[in-house]
Order: sequence, then C-alpha cells, then structure tokens
Amino acid sequence: MGHIGDFLEFIVKLVFWLYMLLVMLRFLLQLVRANFHTPVAQFVITATNPVLRPLRRVIPGLGGIDLAALILLFVLQLGEIVLIGLLPGPQHHIPSSPGLFLLTIGLLIDQFVFFYIVSITVQAILSWVNPVAFHHPIGSLILQLNEPLLRPIRSKFKPINGFDISPLIFIVMLMAVHYLIAAPLIDAAALTRLR
Repeated sequence: MGHIGDFLEFIVKLVFWLYMLLVMLRFLLQLVRANFHTPVAQFVITATNPVLRPLRRVIPGLGGIDLAALILLFVLQLGEIVLIGLLPGPQHHIPSSPGLFLLTIGLLIDQFVFFYIVSITVQAILSWVNPVAFHHPIGSLILQLNEPLLRPIRSKFKPINGFDISPLIFIVMLMAVHYLIAAPLIDAAALTRLR
C-alpha cells in the first residue's frame, strides 16, 4: 500500500502545484502591474478566472493586493495538505487545527520563495547566455516579475566590474525568509501532529 500512497501523493502534489503556480503568477503579475497582453499572461488569466472571478465578488482587493488570489492560494495549500493526509500509509496524517494553519502558511511562503529563486536563477542564466531571450514573452514576463524586486537592491549594491550581484543578494534574502520564517512554521506544525 505504501507505493500506491506515494504515487497518489505525487499526483496530488503535482495537480495542486500546477494550479497554485498559475494563481501565484496571477497574483504576482497584478502586484507588479505587468503587461497582461502577452500570451503567457492571457493563459494565466483564462486558467484562473473560473475560480477567481466569483471569489472577487465576495472578497475585494485591498490597496492593489488581490486578496481573493491570496485566500485561494491558502485554501489550495490547505486542501493539498488534507488530501495528502487522507492517503493510505503511515507517513500520511493530518495535523491538528493549529498545526494545519501553521503548516499551510509555512508551505505557502516556501512556494513564493521557491518560485522567485527559480525565476531569478533563470533570469541570471539568460542574461549571461542569451540576453535576446528577454524579447520572448516568457523572458519578458520573468523581467516584469523580478525587476521590481531587484531594482532597489541594484540601487544600493552597484555592479562589481560589470557583474550584477543583485540576483545573488536577493536569493540570499529569499533563503533567509525560508530558514527564519517558513521552516520554523513548518517545524512548529510538526509538533502539533495528530496520529
């Protein structure tokens, strides 16, 4: 039964991760006021509208922050944890209510951290290997998402001999968020497990 549970866990995580990635992209694109007239952005809008549009009627935005998308991300992460907890196998369990809340917040923060680590790394590699790639819709999207966060760092830490260290500094900051915020929340959730 253990291998079946592991395979089902993989499927659940994959499905939730893919949809959460789309909702996260939608949230971040709105936050940075990105160009929504690109094919990638249009795909993200089309994929997330069926759930987000009705939610927005009930949950209004706040100061340019799409609260409906954030709440949807929270519910999706919570749903993933509960579904995995219901799978067969001794390693699957559902934490108590406080643990479930802490685990959901910790994993959600980690999703954002992981997303930005990957996108910053891709941007850095593209800038070294093929700067023309930023004219492609995906390259342009990466720039729109990352530059609002890299620009303030770049203004304080000038390039060294033409080498832009802002991506490296930002990744270190993201790792600090993981180790100092997300990981302690996930560890605290583990202490409240219900067997």
